[in-house]
Amino acid sequence: MATVFAGSRAAASLGDQRARATLRAAIADGSILETRGFVPLIRSSGRWAVAVHRHDCLIFTAVLAAYPDATSATLRTARLGPAAAPLDPRVPENPDCQALGQALDPAGPQPAMAYYDRYPMAQRPIAQVLLTFVPIRTVTTVLGWTTFLSFVAVALVAAVRRTWSLAAAALAFALFSGTWHFGAMLYFAPLDLAHAAFLGFAVMAAGERPRLAAFAVAGALYGAVIGAFEMLTGGIPVALALIAMATALASPSRPQDWGGRLAVTVVAFCVALAGVFAVKLVAVSFATGTNLFVEHAPALMHRLRGDIAPELSPAVAERMRAVFGIDLAAAARDPVQGPLVLAAIYGYWSGLIGWGSPIIGCLVVVVGFGVLVVASLRAFPSPTASLRLVTVLRACWLAVAVQIAWVLVFWNHALLHGFFMARLLVVPVLCGAVVAVEVLRVRRGAGSVLR
Repeated sequence: MATVFAGSRAAASLGDQRARATLRAAIADGSILETRGFVPLIRSSGRWAVAVHRHDCLIFTAVLAAYPDATSATLRTARLGPAAAPLDPRVPENPDCQALGQALDPAGPQPAMAYYDRYPMAQRPIAQVLLTFVPIRTVTTVLGWTTFLSFVAVALVAAVRRTWSLAAAALAFALFSGTWHFGAMLYFAPLDLAHAAFLGFAVMAAGERPRLAAFAVAGALYGAVIGAFEMLTGGIPVALALIAMATALASPSRPQDWGGRLAVTVVAFCVALAGVFAVKLVAVSFATGTNLFVEHAPALMHRLRGDIAPELSPAVAERMRAVFGIDLAAAARDPVQGPLVLAAIYGYWSGLIGWGSPIIGCLVVVVGFGVLVVASLRAFPSPTASLRLVTVLRACWLAVAVQIAWVLVFWNHALLHGFFMARLLVVPVLCGAVVAVEVLRVRRGAGSVLR
């Protein structure tokens, strides 16, 4: 967090005039409304042609917010909420983008500033620097290519080092997690780059006896980076899934050491992750004389359970009522209807990992699960099954269980934010790819029940 605080202080010294000019230019030339497909060369259309900056508007408003002093600009994070006014068609329709448009129009209604200290939001100083010097369209292009190619590069290095399972995981992530779309956003790109970096570490660490200390350091760095950029966008459960798989694949000849590697890495990750959030909240609490842990606890609890009606979009509620004949707010609290509604929502939003097609999205998830289930049914009952394959299967089931547990714990959040949380569906796809490679490896070996 010291790096985030220092970056925020340095970025604040740049002022916001050039950032405002960049954003005004983006509105004037229409680049703020730019849409982007989910993989290169395939453009989205219809409902899937979504403005790529609709999430980034939250970060942009944090840049434009008027912090009262240097301490606030260093430690705190603000956001702008739109004033009551007709929708501005020059910017995306969501509230953050509408507030952005209002903030850039001094003659119109001005948005209200509110502090948003529950997240470190390390994207803010990065956004301030980029908006000061670089047009938005350039930022989008560079981020998108960098994020996508980082996974491709990891896959190529893994192939050269003949760690084929990790190569399959990196390639599957690049192709089936919407990286081309989400990786072009400041909101998601740092998290995706952190995932790519950890997979890259796993590729380089794979060997006969990888050191536990290396996994502890990697886990701590991974947790710190995820904590600095995470805003309940799914970065944490995906990171835990990658840790489970990467630690299982780290030592081809000693899969029995998986438990130790996993425990060390997860503990280091969680301690660093919690530490980042704690430092942010403690620092702001001391600076303001308020207890932010108490102040933001209700918002966290609301992500878990409670009435979702206040946050539910009227358009979404009406669509669910028209298509399924149900009240989404009531169904969320029903133990039978709730899971069915969740499945329907995520079935639709599986298009995020299916190149804009829910059919492809559901298909790749089903195939991934199918490979995992069939391999497990054949390997687990057999006393002669490959220990490495069994270890990888256990790691994959753990990875899937983490995603399910995350959704069950953050139930309201999962229901309300399927439009990006559906990216969690990439985990069974990754597992299917990894297990398929492992099964092929075992079949080419001797003495396996899977020959």
